[in-house]
Amino acid sequence: MIQCVARVTNSQNVIRPCRPLLILLSLVACARFAAADVSVTITGVTGEPRSNVERFLSIRQAQSNDDVPTPFTIRRLHEMAPEEIRQALMPFGYYSPEIDSELAQVDREWRATYSIDVGAATRISELDIRLPNIVGELPDVRQRLQDSVIQQGAVLNHAAYSRLKLGIQQSAISLGYLDASWTESQIRVDPARREALITLHLDVGARFYFGRIDLQQDALDQSFAERFILIKEGEPFSTDQLVALQFALSDSGYFQNVTIDASREDAIDHRIPIVVQADTRLSQRYSARAGVGTDTGPRFRLGTEFRRLSGRGTTFRSDLQVSTIKTTATAQYSIPIKNVAIDRQTFSGRFDRAEIGDTDSDLYSLGARRYDRWKGLGRQLYLEFENEQFALGDAEDARSELLIVGASLAWKKVDDALFTRRGLSARLDVHGAHKSVLSDTSFVQASLATRFILPLGDRTRLLLRGDIGMTEVDDLTRLPPSQRFFSGGDRTVRGYGFESLSPLDAEGASVGGRYLLGASVEADYFFNDKYGIAAFFDHGGAVNSLGDALRSGVGLGFRYRTPIGVLRIDGAHALNDLGDAFRLHVSLGPDL
Repeated sequence: MIQCVARVTNSQNVIRPCRPLLILLSLVACARFAAADVSVTITGVTGEPRSNVERFLSIRQAQSNDDVPTPFTIRRLHEMAPEEIRQALMPFGYYSPEIDSELAQVDREWRATYSIDVGAATRISELDIRLPNIVGELPDVRQRLQDSVIQQGAVLNHAAYSRLKLGIQQSAISLGYLDASWTESQIRVDPARREALITLHLDVGARFYFGRIDLQQDALDQSFAERFILIKEGEPFSTDQLVALQFALSDSGYFQNVTIDASREDAIDHRIPIVVQADTRLSQRYSARAGVGTDTGPRFRLGTEFRRLSGRGTTFRSDLQVSTIKTTATAQYSIPIKNVAIDRQTFSGRFDRAEIGDTDSDLYSLGARRYDRWKGLGRQLYLEFENEQFALGDAEDARSELLIVGASLAWKKVDDALFTRRGLSARLDVHGAHKSVLSDTSFVQASLATRFILPLGDRTRLLLRGDIGMTEVDDLTRLPPSQRFFSGGDRTVRGYGFESLSPLDAEGASVGGRYLLGASVEADYFFNDKYGIAAFFDHGGAVNSLGDALRSGVGLGFRYRTPIGVLRIDGAHALNDLGDAFRLHVSLGPDL
């Protein structure tokens, strides 16, 4: 131990009134001199238990404090550590760990070492869960019970126990059983026998129902605005339906600051009156955005939206998007239909000037689309007339007219829209034209895009992607670039230029293909809630024959979670010709 003694003499040169101040300053200096750094080493435990131990250990937290701990503080925290480790391991079923602790000083550094033998885990020897039939038969409750690690014979896990309790209770409340509560919920542990007995008994009480629903708004015709309310008076009360109503009104673009008052104290005969207050959103919206992407280069966007052209919710919007490879101008008139929160009929006009692969294209189109739900899927039915002037490689300019009829189906299920831990999405599109109906050529094209995300651990995800597309056409040379397949870039095969992977003409220009094939395997690991890294392998391309060679790319990436999705910065290496030894790819947005 380093000792420091403060001495103050009664010399005539010392002014007596300052003596206490000198003593205080000397003691502070001594404390700072005596303070030391501390390092902590933990062995014998991994995964979540280790992370919890690290969070519980006060001596480890002392390393991150601004004030360097004193020897006295280090010794005191070291003495507390074994009990903190025991407390940290209990939630994972380890009630009798053996802990060897050691504290040593080397120069001015203190080294604390904790060797942990967690021993045999406490297992659930008896599980008594009693639920009313109406709750126990719910699909989500059955799924919770099936997926939970709270099973007879399994290792006791306190966090999983709490999640199971809360999830089942919330499911009962969402059915209208607002008084649902656990009449008995306990874990009895016998540390000597390493056994745990769990008891969970749920009582739901009386069921509540929706009473009169009053929507207060002045943005739209009242009869039209009430079409957003899919809840019927007399139905079982459901908090999920109220949340869905709030989101539907907020996301519609007509309203803001949507509040819902549903107080059980106002219930009459278990019927709860609902008052919805929706403030009017501004009728016009103007936007401007700028950005840069490795595929598009610098880009700029201007938008205008008229949200309420009538009391029936009709809207008009226009957009202008400019980048180094593409310029797009669109105008769209939209009419709500059926379920007015999500279904609509649109009429639109569009102009595209694009460089696709090694082709140049000017596309003019007029179209109508119907968006609705069909058997749980998002459905689009569309009719478009396209006039396209294009040049393929060094060939002379050509012109195409097509009247395209098409349909698409989309399905997505995710646990989190912005940062998905578990999710699946799929989109199927089929469209075509016939030269007998306002078209220069006949063709049929189908494409399927799938995305799958699976958690591999608390911080690791596996992301899989698959794409397939095929075109049936008599004369490919008459098919315009907008109806051909291209690959390569940020979201397809990394390591290659944007849309550079496709069949080549006689001059070596990329002109697009009949078929599209693509697959990707990616694993990412997040160090905390914000930052992560990824490794990936991409394979695919656009070809004219299914036997043609495809290209591959591999690489590493950096991930950063933002409020609008994940920022991806990838360094990719092409494994075949046409690619780069190293190519940087940057993208931002949701994973699915």
